[in-house]
Amino acid sequence: AFGVGLLGGLALWRVAGIDTVGVFTTGLAEHSSITGPASGRTYGVWVWLNLIEFSVFLGLPLTAVVVASLPGIMRDLRRKAGQMLPAYLGASALVTLLALDVSGVVRGETGRLWLLFAPYLAAGAAPRLLSENGSRRGVLIATCALTGAQLLIMALTMQPIVRPY
Repeated sequence: AFGVGLLGGLALWRVAGIDTVGVFTTGLAEHSSITGPASGRTYGVWVWLNLIEFSVFLGLPLTAVVVASLPGIMRDLRRKAGQMLPAYLGASALVTLLALDVSGVVRGETGRLWLLFAPYLAAGAAPRLLSENGSRRGVLIATCALTGAQLLIMALTMQPIVRPY
C-alpha cells in the first residue's frame, strides 16, 4: 500500500513540476557530509535535531496529531480494522523516516528533504481528525488554524537569504 501511495504521490509531485528524485539526490549529496561549525555534532545530536527540524516544518499541530494518532494506527494495523490504507501509509512513512534518521545518512535540512512524506503522515492521522458524526470537527479546525498560524509566523520571521522572486 505504501509503494502504491508513494508512486502516486511522486507522480502528483512530478505533475506539479517538482523533481522529487532530483531533490533527494541533491539534498543527500549536499547534506550527507557537513562542514563548518555543525561538523562537530555527534550522531546522537543529529538524530534528535533531524526529528525536531522535521516536526517544525511538518507543523507542530500536525506533528502533535500524528504522535497522538500512533496508538490508534497501531491498533488498526494489529486488528486489521478501521481505515487500513491510511494506517498503512502513515505507518510506512513513519518507519521510512525513522530509518532515514537512525541511518545517519541525512544531517540537516530534513524539513526540505523529508517534507514529501508529510501527506502520508497526514493521511495516517486523518481518521483521528475526521469522524462520521462530526464530533472531531473542532480538533480538525484547530489543527488547520494552528498550522496556518505557524506557517504565517514562519513566513514572516524566517526570511530566506536569497529571495526566489
